[in-house]
Amino acid sequence: MSAPDVASGLFVRDEGAGPPVVLVHAGVADGRMWQPQIDALSGRYRLIVPDLRGFGRTPTLAHSFSHAEDLHGIATRLGIGPATWVGCSMGGTAVLDLALTRPDTMSGLVLVDCVPSGQKITDPITRAGWEAADEAFAAGDPRKAAEIEMEMWLVGPARANDDVPRHLQELVTAMVLDSYEHADAEEIDPAQPAIDQLSDIAVPTLVVVGEYDQLPFRQAASLLAEQIPGATLEIVKDAAHLPSLEQPQQFNALLTGFLPSAL
Repeated sequence: MSAPDVASGLFVRDEGAGPPVVLVHAGVADGRMWQPQIDALSGRYRLIVPDLRGFGRTPTLAHSFSHAEDLHGIATRLGIGPATWVGCSMGGTAVLDLALTRPDTMSGLVLVDCVPSGQKITDPITRAGWEAADEAFAAGDPRKAAEIEMEMWLVGPARANDDVPRHLQELVTAMVLDSYEHADAEEIDPAQPAIDQLSDIAVPTLVVVGEYDQLPFRQAASLLAEQIPGATLEIVKDAAHLPSLEQPQQFNALLTGFLPSAL
């Protein structure tokens, strides 16, 4: 089933049956990035796949909001109880905040290529890419901006475009362009950033990172695995910032291997 969540206005896909798994997308994507997981896993799990505010089919509010609180609202209204939460990049930051503020929602946590809230990204290569995308957008060329973002995150800093299938490049570019159609609104920072509370996470945790991701995200994966009690770190080969999309067989094997410990 795919429908707006009427109370929140978020678009949510609710696919399959079984133990609940919530899949939360990256900031250069929307729920479409999880299609390989929906195709492979909806026969065994109930997959909840939202489009966060300002992405995909969910418009941005005119006032400030919290992704983590939006996710809590979805869980409450769908009545899914404790679930395994899988978040990539921005989505991983949100589900990590949710794990700290609403631990009753969690049976397991999968953090994919994300940084904890409160961690500043100062890496000059990453910041230069952001600045180039911002400049292209400000100059009235959203496609160029989206292609810069696609190259930053899907291709990564160590590969060429020809190393990544064209259909994935087109999908990520389209998802970024769609996000540009929504108005900007302010996301509320958590009262206590996750970077200062990682040792408080008390559910089974899997940390996943693509081997070709930007340096700050590879460093953050090591930090998360070191500071979250009992966390395991897995590196997906031949992938950058979106390993679930680029290498779904590797990613799905890691996820299904982890899920029994989180149920």
